[in-house]
Amino acid sequence: MTGGGGGGGNEWDHSNTQYALLGLGAAKRLGVKVSSKDLYAALDALLAGQESSGPSVDSFSVPAADASWDEIESLAQDLANARAQASGDPADDTATRTRARSFYSSHPPQTMQARGWGYVYSGPGNDHPAASQSHSLQAGNSMTAACVASLIVLKSVLGKGRTYERKYADQVDRAIRDGIAYLARNWTVRDQRHPYYYLYGLERVGVLSGCFEFGGHDWYSEGAAQLVS
Repeated sequence: MTGGGGGGGNEWDHSNTQYALLGLGAAKRLGVKVSSKDLYAALDALLAGQESSGPSVDSFSVPAADASWDEIESLAQDLANARAQASGDPADDTATRTRARSFYSSHPPQTMQARGWGYVYSGPGNDHPAASQSHSLQAGNSMTAACVASLIVLKSVLGKGRTYERKYADQVDRAIRDGIAYLARNWTVRDQRHPYYYLYGLERVGVLSGCFEFGGHDWYSEGAAQLVS
């Protein structure tokens, strides 16, 4: 969504975009007509707003980036079935992790760079101070989580289209993978300014990406411990 940060129509607000896309994605899945033009505009802005490069990160599997959407949906159903057959103890997720590991082994991890997002992306011609700071304001975990979640939602609703497959598929998968690499490299469950907003975004990324861990960090266990501390 544009204009949210006060810099004019060419400024793309990543925070507002996350919530808009979560709503639009849910609406589209329920059969509501959503403009593909608007969804592709959001996709273009998110890809442009990510850092262009970053440090290398030890690779790990990211199902939402390493597989087609059909494969991801199949994995999600298998995980749901595994949970339904579990002991009933929420802590007993052996079956789901076993199924996930099977998926990971059949989709070798790809090269990863830690590339994040800032609060806004300022397009050409914008006079916001961010316009003079590369593509965006300084990258951070909260906005990176928001943008990764947004990209996965867009992949879920656009990922079977010809335009997406031809022009965007590889770019989006790399952006998702590198965004999660950024979260792993800068790992924390504490955000001093927006603690609950950040944990919500982190949870959205964990669920939507199919990752049990981000580079060895169990996001669910550590996030839950932070909430009740």
